[in-house]
Amino acid sequence: ANVKAKTWLDRAQAYEAIGLYALSADSAAATIAQEAYKKAIELDTKNGKLGSVGKDAQAGLTGKTLHDCFIQTGAGNYQKANYKKAQESFKMASAIDPKDSVATMYWGVSSQQLQDDNGIIDAYEKHLGLGGKDPIVYYALYTSYKKMKQEDKALAALSAGITANPDNADLKA
Repeated sequence: ANVKAKTWLDRAQAYEAIGLYALSADSAAATIAQEAYKKAIELDTKNGKLGSVGKDAQAGLTGKTLHDCFIQTGAGNYQKANYKKAQESFKMASAIDPKDSVATMYWGVSSQQLQDDNGIIDAYEKHLGLGGKDPIVYYALYTSYKKMKQEDKALAALSAGITANPDNADLKA
């Protein structure tokens, strides 16, 4: 069984390489790599304990390479105006590295392109939690909350934006 698990680990790493270096060739590479890591873990778990291949696969699932692969995939899809796939990729990158404010920013921007208010709110609230202060983020939150008739949250977003950006005339207006 360990040989099979190792095969899945190798597959995951191969697709990560494809996703990082040959984006146009396969925009599904990040997802395929992620699924292969999961399969390797499944095959190398005995009585609830991970074997060495499973541990490597676990590290891969939460690693920088897979994160970067999803960022690249998101960027490639965004450039092709496939905002739904871009949004999904940036959201996945954010899940892999919850401290990455770049992923949350691009997830939010993709959500704006889709006019997906829930996506905007999820991405930008997480972005602000990571220390983001961009006036555009606060304004987007304000607009989405207003559209969803959540006036208290809309005003709170605007107020927080003004506090974070006291010199910004647009937010005050």
